[in-house]
Amino acid sequence: MRMRSTGLGKTELVGEIVSLKKEGDYLVLNMKIIEPTKWRVKAGLSFGDLVKLMGQMFRPANLVYLLVGFFKYRNPDSHLEL
Repeated sequence: MRMRSTGLGKTELVGEIVSLKKEGDYLVLNMKIIEPTKWRVKAGLSFGDLVKLMGQMFRPANLVYLLVGFFKYRNPDSHLEL
């Protein structure tokens, strides 16, 4: 996963999802940043956040991307090029 933050300028962070688990009223996404530093990041997703995320995932262009990726890259260790 690649991320950027406006507070870090043009620095690109490279990381991976470690886990996703329910904690109270949130799904907590734990991520491990591996480049250019080593950080642990948590994001708490509320039900409203998940509804927005699902809405974006089911937009036609994104859905096609997900379906093509699912059938083309069945190996979980393979990475899609951005």
